[in-house]
Amino acid sequence: MKKPRIILAMLLAVMMSVALFGCTSSTQPPESAPPAESSPAESAPPAPAEDTADELSGNIILAWWGNPTRNEQTTEVREMFQAANPGVSIEELTVGWADYWTQLATLAASNDLPDVIQMDISTLEEYVGNGQLMDLTPLIESGQIDLSNVPEAVVGLGRVDGGIYAVSIGQNAPAMIYNKTLMDELGIDVPNNLTIDQFVEISKKVYEDAGIRTNFALSDPSNPLEFLVRGDMANMWVNPAAEMFQPFFELVAQGASEGWGYDPASFIGRAGVVEQDPLIAGGELNTQSWVTFGWSNGLTGLQAAAPEGVVLAMAPYPSHNPANSNYVRASMYFSIAANTDNVDVAAGLVNFWTNNVDAHKIMLGERGVPASAVVVSTITPDMSEVGAIMLDYVSMVTENSTIPYALRPAAAGEINSQLRLVVDEVAFGTITPADAAASFAAFAGNLL
Repeated sequence: MKKPRIILAMLLAVMMSVALFGCTSSTQPPESAPPAESSPAESAPPAPAEDTADELSGNIILAWWGNPTRNEQTTEVREMFQAANPGVSIEELTVGWADYWTQLATLAASNDLPDVIQMDISTLEEYVGNGQLMDLTPLIESGQIDLSNVPEAVVGLGRVDGGIYAVSIGQNAPAMIYNKTLMDELGIDVPNNLTIDQFVEISKKVYEDAGIRTNFALSDPSNPLEFLVRGDMANMWVNPAAEMFQPFFELVAQGASEGWGYDPASFIGRAGVVEQDPLIAGGELNTQSWVTFGWSNGLTGLQAAAPEGVVLAMAPYPSHNPANSNYVRASMYFSIAANTDNVDVAAGLVNFWTNNVDAHKIMLGERGVPASAVVVSTITPDMSEVGAIMLDYVSMVTENSTIPYALRPAAAGEINSQLRLVVDEVAFGTITPADAAASFAAFAGNLL
């Protein structure tokens, strides 16, 4: 078990649990396409976690990025695990999306990572490459982490260089989450699988009729950009070229010049904070957005934080070829630090999180569709209306996608940071879409 550490104590003292909905994405493609998660497995349900609980004892630290709903649920599940394992103590380390990775990098630099780490697809390869995550294969083969009810394709989502370094704790799909109440009031229908032209037409009409803008490229521009590039059956993380990116930057420029695009100056301080998302934050009309580009599991946190009477809905991102663009992926993982002092407790927690039905009756898909097919089939009748919408949405995307999702490379984070800067420059008119595409392609190419 890890001893108390000065740097960790300092971080815990200053961190607040702030919001995040959804994740981003990291190199080698999964061995097969993600399955339709709603199909129950034929194998027997996993043994109750209590069967091995009496043998577990020790202290570990659990880290995750969160939002108010997720934080409350995680604490409740953590307490449930500890109640079944009286000899276990778990310290929580949670913060919002943007600050999470800064804090985690600080801990990693001091070889002080938490024992169980909520990991994202965009950072998995980086931490594996640095030797900071444990290969879970022996724990899976021994049954300490029981993945017998997890489809092999889902298990493969955590595989890097032949080892399994992460267990998916949810699956999701890109989702354009929008204010359905507003759209109904304006008489605007938002169909699934919008074309780019349809999306622009809707954005213009909302701005003209209500004065509300469109935020499609500010929350995490790599997601809508990657979605568009996939429509051409291309991979922006392999041999990036200016022609891949110019249509996206032209859309950013069009929104800025015509007024319906969200102003980057109004977005400062809002990234990764659910309550500050322009979709639900209120304020002056020109600081609101009718839509946010995120992930299907983000609907839970956003709807919980939305003003009373506002109903949100989801549709896939716009694309000229939705079948190519759409995909399902791991929304987030649990990994175990390579230098943990309590492997058994860490593995026990990951196993409990994967298989315990009662735990998932608390979470009900907030982190995405559970990995275990048995869990999915068991909790489905208990899902809230929002949870049921999320499950149906992921199933719909699964049925309407053709290209499996590939992990992003280790350089994805640095590339995405540069993309944010270039998007702002295009929106402010300091660079043309063509020049933006060329410079961004060169930047990405040098790192890849």
